[in-house]
Amino acid sequence: MTRDGNVVRTLDGYIEDASFFRFREVSLTFTAPDDWASEFLRGRAFSATIAARNLGFISDYTGLDPESNYSQGNSPNDFLTQPPPSYVTLRLNFGF
Repeated sequence: MTRDGNVVRTLDGYIEDASFFRFREVSLTFTAPDDWASEFLRGRAFSATIAARNLGFISDYTGLDPESNYSQGNSPNDFLTQPPPSYVTLRLNFGF
């Protein structure tokens, strides 16, 4: 309270450091030799790529995810919001 009896309102207790380091995407591609593609697949080329997105993050943020804040003002709010999903994909490329 201030001297005149009014309540001082502040966001100091609710604002926190939301800096982070995210493992955004990683991928690995295997390209088969041409003779493998012609012998086993009767084609001229083959490659396979596996990729993963949003594997995790490093942060001191106490909420679910520093990027899940939906507030447009000065007060952060990540209640009932979802963090970016994590997923893995496999891609096969054949050349005939």
